Amino acid sequence: MANMITGNWDLLKEKLELKIKEIFKDKDISKLSKYEVRRTIYDYFCDNLKYDYELLKNMKDPDFYRDGGKREPYLEIESVLNDNIGICNSISQVYIMLLEQVGIDSKFIVCDDGIIGTHALTLVYDEEHNIYSLDDITSVIVGRGDKDRFFDYSLTMAGIYGQGNKPIDKDKRWEIVGNGYIDFLVGRTPGRTFLFEEIPSNISSVKIMNKDYYSLNSPAELMEYMDLNIQYGWIDKNGGRHENDLTGLRENYRVSSLEETLNSHLGTCIEQANVIKTFFDRIGRETKVFCHRSYETEDNFDKEVRMHCFVLFKGKEKWYHFEHSNQGRKGIHPYNSVEEAIQDITSGYKEKGDIRKITEIPELPAGLSFKEFNEYVNSFDNDTKKFQ
Repeated sequence: MANMITGNWDLLKEKLELKIKEIFKDKDISKLSKYEVRRTIYDYFCDNLKYDYELLKNMKDPDFYRDGGKREPYLEIESVLNDNIGICNSISQVYIMLLEQVGIDSKFIVCDDGIIGTHALTLVYDEEHNIYSLDDITSVIVGRGDKDRFFDYSLTMAGIYGQGNKPIDKDKRWEIVGNGYIDFLVGRTPGRTFLFEEIPSNISSVKIMNKDYYSLNSPAELMEYMDLNIQYGWIDKNGGRHENDLTGLRENYRVSSLEETLNSHLGTCIEQANVIKTFFDRIGRETKVFCHRSYETEDNFDKEVRMHCFVLFKGKEKWYHFEHSNQGRKGIHPYNSVEEAIQDITSGYKEKGDIRKITEIPELPAGLSFKEFNEYVNSFDNDTKKFQ
């Protein structure tokens, strides 16, 4: 490490300034918002960079190192700027420095990408909304998705794309490497610092924050929208709000309509299932709604509510369970058939003494009390045991 090549910051800064001029040669940067400036730099890289597959091959070849080969991270940075070629590390590092040139703060963040392994991308700060979101140029240039997908997205979306689902260090799924390491590589500071930073709590997505429910176009967008806008809870018959608390639900609950749910930002599994079903109905996907519950009788009226409503939707070849209200299973889970999905979703309850019945229902009517909703669900199965 003592023999690592480092750069001359003054010379590199000139190259960064020239690159900014090249990127904005046909635009008046002073008339663009910072979000538009960020997108312009991102688009330029996605359209002009190539991935250095030869370097990746060498990195994975033990003979390369045994024969005296070694990586030079600073030279990889130079390759991005001079030759428009790089790997995830150098691409993210140059992107961070270019954003800095235009007054945008960003961080070097690492995860498991679900395909190759450890992967570097960029966490970018949006000052206007006081949030961070992810940009991943590398995933675009290697063909994992289009530019819109990998610009300004959240950890929720990342998980859907397969990123950050496996730990990279003990139980850590994401790590931020402090920009002091980049400063060392480019000769801005004499000492090598490799400090890890805490993951910010305000990681989200500007593009989803600005979207209306009725303009959402994909399951991934719906999941992120619900993360931002729908909290577990319910509105009682007198208009009172109950957040993450089912106390009094049997006596005072009524099913909220879709608009009430969107306006109150609260929903139990029933309302959230309605939000999900309505979305998929709008974009033309087949859905199935199920209620998995214990029968309600006077004998268990004072016991814990045991009910969960959920939605399956049909993809091109598989069925998917879209789960949001049950945080332990939150996600979009693929299955080969409806039967396979039902078996998996309902497994484990009987073994714990939690006896439930699964029933498919056509819709989730608004305005029903908890008792009325149970009666409604019961009307779609052949069991004669009803709510007493």
